[in-house]
Amino acid sequence: MDLTSPDDGDILFDDDDFTVKGTVGGLGDDDLRIFIFDEDDETFYLADYGPEDVGGDGPWDIRSTGIGIDFGRDGDTYLVQVVLADRSCRRRLDGLELGHDHYPDFRGLPDGCRVGDQVRVEED
Repeated sequence: MDLTSPDDGDILFDDDDFTVKGTVGGLGDDDLRIFIFDEDDETFYLADYGPEDVGGDGPWDIRSTGIGIDFGRDGDTYLVQVVLADRSCRRRLDGLELGHDHYPDFRGLPDGCRVGDQVRVEED
């Protein structure tokens, strides 16, 4: 699995949607989800509009809800993470309110969720 956009070091505007892109092989039954990890607070924020079943190997893109305006300040850095979500992870994330300034937060990734790739970005 590779995350190809955003690039490491990109500057992203808080509360603006952006597209996360990459490639995947051997996904199986897993879905892809986007999390933003705040390294200062050690908090994972679910930052997409719902599960994404990319339907096999190859390129994918997912619209992210962006960096929340309440996370931090200009210049703060975050990890944008593409997460593989198995059945256990999907059960934990199902039904959560997403988007429109709703960022479910977790102190650790839920069981069955694992980071496939990540890049560090900066908030503006």
